[in-house]
Amino acid sequence: MAATFSSNRIDFTSWTNLSPVSVCFWFYINPAIKDPERMFGSDDVWEIRITTGWTPGSYRFSNELFGDTACVSTTVIAASIWYHGVCTAVSGTSRGVYINGISEATAGAVATPTGTTLSIGNRSGSAAGDGLSGIMDDVRIYDRILTADEIATIYACRGSDTILNGLQNRWLLNEGGSGVTMTGTGSVKDLTGTKDGTPASSPTYAESFIKLSRQLTRK
Repeated sequence: MAATFSSNRIDFTSWTNLSPVSVCFWFYINPAIKDPERMFGSDDVWEIRITTGWTPGSYRFSNELFGDTACVSTTVIAASIWYHGVCTAVSGTSRGVYINGISEATAGAVATPTGTTLSIGNRSGSAAGDGLSGIMDDVRIYDRILTADEIATIYACRGSDTILNGLQNRWLLNEGGSGVTMTGTGSVKDLTGTKDGTPASSPTYAESFIKLSRQLTRK
């Protein structure tokens, strides 16, 4: 399964510093794309989103540490298409953006990717209309900067890779069947670590992109 959002989110509490860090996930945005589409956030410190607000404009995949300059994809993100996105960050040093296994942007960093609550599908405390309208699948956090080859492998393998070095958290978002509402404290299970999540405003489960793409590959 995967998780489908309509400006709701899943919260994970009791975090501190996230540096160095690599965040990986599959995403799909419903028509029509908004500005912004927040997919991953850490309080009012760090967020990963689709934005039109940074040069070069259009709908770009953006790795934003608040107070720093933009780090956005060259790919213009379209609705109704699955993408694999990766954002990396090192406190006070650098950030990176990958789309579908390819490095598309790098930038410096002054701020630290930190915060006490991480969220999937939005950012904790954000306005209700600012979150993702779409689907996310296979969300991962590594406590190191993945290499370009590793990111390409994760993309190509559709979840069947064995890149476990530094993998701190992985949410398959498969606790319920398609269309089932996510509810309950700690009900979204962390496959690798101990950070189980609590849905806010009732996101639902959707058919897994990874499962479907594997089935298509085998045919």
